[in-house]
Amino acid sequence: MHLLELNQVSVSYDAVSALQECSIYIDEGEMISIVGSNGAGKTTVCKAISGVLDIRGGEVSFDGKDITKVPGYDRVELGIIQCPEGRHLFPDMTVMENLEMGAYCKRGRRDAGENLKYVLGLFPLLEERSGQAARTLSGGEQQMLAIGRSLMSDPRLLILDEPSLGLSPVNVQLIFSKLGEIRARGTTILLVEQNVEKSLRNSDRGYALENGRIVLTGTGKELLENEDLKRVYLGM
Repeated sequence: MHLLELNQVSVSYDAVSALQECSIYIDEGEMISIVGSNGAGKTTVCKAISGVLDIRGGEVSFDGKDITKVPGYDRVELGIIQCPEGRHLFPDMTVMENLEMGAYCKRGRRDAGENLKYVLGLFPLLEERSGQAARTLSGGEQQMLAIGRSLMSDPRLLILDEPSLGLSPVNVQLIFSKLGEIRARGTTILLVEQNVEKSLRNSDRGYALENGRIVLTGTGKELLENEDLKRVYLGM
């Protein structure tokens, strides 16, 4: 049984089709990447999983149960947590207040103290900056905070939408290193990225999206060696 499965999921924005009969699965403990260019439908997949968007067709299941009609706030309580593109922090709240907001749900409140200790151990800079307003942090620090806030909700499935976007190479390396540590702790990760090489190199399996459709799938290594993917996404 897969932890998460999308079966023939389609999503439309008004009359515009954004996702067409998309089928993916994620097993517990995996790190999976969805790669593709801007507008390919990557963020739409994230929102369909987290319940932010209603789907037009198909089925979403989690831990063997159909959650297609389950609202987003109840999916959070199941352990499906999304760290959105652009971070969406509370800019005038402190670092610590942002982390505390991550534990607002019932799931997060259960072990809030332990989760906070874990997050501050993972990202020590957040403890140093705990009293600062989130807007005063650098881009890399804000991304650490966004991921930390998501971890405060105690995810079973952590969905990360473009976590390396706009970051320096040093911070990109740091974020991917931390994702490895999060995964080693047992958290399943769905990574949505434009940084194709970095994401696939760190993933068990991957899916390539194009115009709302899955066009390639395989292990991270297989996709990196695929000639079509290398030509389209890596410029090789």
